Amino acid sequence: MNDRKQLAVVILQYNSADLTLQLLQSIEKFEAEKIKDYRFILMDNASAEPRFAEIAQRFSWVELIEYKENLGFGRAHNRVMPSIHEEWVLLLNNDCILLSDALTRTLRHAREVKADFATCAVLNEDMTDQSNFSTLPSPLRRILLNLTGLTRLLWYWRRIKRISRVGYINGAFLLLLKSAIPEGQLFDERYFMYTEDLDLMLRLSKAGANGYRIADGKVIHLGGRSAARKWSGNLIDDVKTRQAEECMQRHYPAWQVSLQKKIYGLLKRV
Repeated sequence: MNDRKQLAVVILQYNSADLTLQLLQSIEKFEAEKIKDYRFILMDNASAEPRFAEIAQRFSWVELIEYKENLGFGRAHNRVMPSIHEEWVLLLNNDCILLSDALTRTLRHAREVKADFATCAVLNEDMTDQSNFSTLPSPLRRILLNLTGLTRLLWYWRRIKRISRVGYINGAFLLLLKSAIPEGQLFDERYFMYTEDLDLMLRLSKAGANGYRIADGKVIHLGGRSAARKWSGNLIDDVKTRQAEECMQRHYPAWQVSLQKKIYGLLKRV
């Protein structure tokens, strides 16, 4: 059992150990001085070739957890949470690559602004900004902001600011104050993959949690590389759409969800 560290970094892989190795190399490069202060946990969702022996040899500071079945994203993270006693936990996709000491910078500034959850600047491979953050996407807010064009304007405004308040952050690089997780439940296990981060954001909002995008730290997120090995793009879009609608129905009045669906349907026909 490790002594309590400042931060627990949780990484999940599924048939993508090559991406994990790339991520760990970038952590070693940019966070070398802080590795001893952080706890790193790598979970494997029953990959055909997890390459744990190679990872253990090259990165002795990583704790390895091998699941005997593919638990999906939410269940895999929930399974490890009881063993995490650090004040902060970072969910970090294995298809990310650090471009700076993003872990340290995000943690430091999150403490300064008293954030409950936060992210850094997440970039595409071509170094353009990735849409990993937004205003909390409630049905009425989506209708208002999307129809008026304010969604894109707000995104650009937050993107150019060093530190900005946000309501939604996806799970690619998500720093959480562990005590802020609603009722101690990280993810709803009804979602095998996708939407679990949306549900978490909605629960965090109801609990009054504060979210921030902190642009000092930078990472590349390759975006769906691991998932693409399991599902095709069209199937992923269908799953996301269906699950997002179901999630909204559980958190908001039915008439709001129905109104959003009708307006979007009309816009598509137009």
